[in-house]
Amino acid sequence: MSDSLRPRSYLHRIPGSTPPSRWNRLKAAVAHLRRMPRKVSVALVVLIGWITIQTALPSAPEPKAKRWVSDLEIGAVDPETAMNVRGGDLVVALNAGQNLEQLFSAQGWSVAESYAVAKAAKPLLAVGRWQAGVPITVGLEGSLPASFRYPDGTRDLLLERHDEGWQGQWQEHPLELRVTAASGEIRSSLWEAAQEAGLPENLIMEMAELFAWDIDFSRDLRPGDRFSLLFEERFDHGKSAGAGPILMVRFTNEGQTYTAVRFEASAGQPQYFTEEGKPIVRAFLRAPLKFSRISSSYGMRYHPIQKTWKQHTGIDYAAASGTPVRAVGDGRVTFRGWKGGYGNFVVIRHNATYESAYGHLRGFARGLSVGDRVQQGEIIGYVGMTGLATGPHLHFEFRKNGTFINPRSIKPPPTAGLVGERAQHFAQQREHLGRILESQLGG
Repeated sequence: MSDSLRPRSYLHRIPGSTPPSRWNRLKAAVAHLRRMPRKVSVALVVLIGWITIQTALPSAPEPKAKRWVSDLEIGAVDPETAMNVRGGDLVVALNAGQNLEQLFSAQGWSVAESYAVAKAAKPLLAVGRWQAGVPITVGLEGSLPASFRYPDGTRDLLLERHDEGWQGQWQEHPLELRVTAASGEIRSSLWEAAQEAGLPENLIMEMAELFAWDIDFSRDLRPGDRFSLLFEERFDHGKSAGAGPILMVRFTNEGQTYTAVRFEASAGQPQYFTEEGKPIVRAFLRAPLKFSRISSSYGMRYHPIQKTWKQHTGIDYAAASGTPVRAVGDGRVTFRGWKGGYGNFVVIRHNATYESAYGHLRGFARGLSVGDRVQQGEIIGYVGMTGLATGPHLHFEFRKNGTFINPRSIKPPPTAGLVGERAQHFAQQREHLGRILESQLGG
C-alpha cells in the first residue's frame, strides 16, 4: 500500500480544532514519546488520541455496554443544503429527484457543460447512479467548475476539465483512522453482549479466538462476566469502513481477568501477549468449536440409545449440523473414516503423548486424508449426527499415552515470555493502552 492510500491519522486534523493550551500539552507529550523506542508506535498513536479527545459515551439507563470513539470532526453536508464553501472549493449535493442539469442551472453554470460532465462520468459511474445527499466537491477556476469529486465507497470518481474536454478516472482515497473502545457485560452469550456493545462480527470472532486457549465459550461463561477492548476503526466520510485489529482486550471470566495485547515483537510480525508478556498461543485450544454448548460431559452417563450406564470417554458439544470443527492443536491425521458408533471420525496425533478425536461428523474437510499435517484451528470436518447419535453434536475426545482423559483437564506447558529490551517496550505499550481503557471505560 502506498503512503497516499494509507489511512490518515487524526493528528492531521488536530491543530485547527484544538485549543492552544491543549495543543501545547499535546506537543509536549509528542516530544516525550518520540524519545521512546519505535516499538511503542501504536501506543503513541493511541495516547495522542487520549490526550486530545473528549469522551463521548452514549447515555443509557442500564450501562451494560459502553462505546467510545476518538473524536474526529469530519465535515458533513446536510442533504437539504445545496452548497457550502470549504477552503475555496464548493461542496454541493444532489437533492432527491434532482439531476445534474438542474444542479448546474441552480449554480448558474452552463447547462451544456453538465452534458459534457455526464458524458465523461458515464463509463465509470453514470450520473444517474449518483446518490442524493452525497457531498460532491467542486474545484473552481474563478466561478466556473474545473473538477468534480464524487465519493463512492473507498474511492472517488474524479472528473476534470482539460483543453480537450472533460475526462474521468477513479482515485482511491485515504481513510480516517480512529481508535475505538468498547465494553460489555455477559447476560446470556458473548455474541449478544458484543453486538450490544456495537462490535462487528469480525471483532467478536477475533476476541473469542484470542482467548480460545483460556476460555471455553460454550461452558465457561457466566452472567456478569465482562470484556473491554481497544481496536482500530477506519472511517470513510464519517461512516465506519472496517474495524480491526484489536489493540488490547481484557476479559473477566468467573472473577479471573485475561488480557491480550497486540505487540510487534519482530519487525512486521505483530503478535498477542498476556499481561505478563507471554505469547497467548498455547499447544491446545480449549474447545474444537467456537460457539456451542456442552450437552454431555466426560464421565459416567446414561446412554440415550443403548439404554445403559457407561463411561462417556469425551465431551459432547451440541451445535447446528454443518458447524465447522477445528483441530485443537497442530498434528498429523492418523484416522479419517467411518468408525462404528462414532460415525464419521477423525483422529489427530499431536505429539508422542497426546491425540484428539472428533466423532459424529456430517462430513470431512475437502481433501483431508490420513497422513496430512493440520494446524491448530484448521477446519477438519463439520458437526453432524452420524453413527449412534440422537441429534447433531460433536463428540470430542482426548487421549494421553493411549488412555482417555478429560479434555478439560489438559494443562498447557508454560511458555517463555518476552525478555530484555523487548519486555520493556511491551510494558510501555501495555501501560499506555491500559490507561486508555481505564480512563474511557473504567478498565
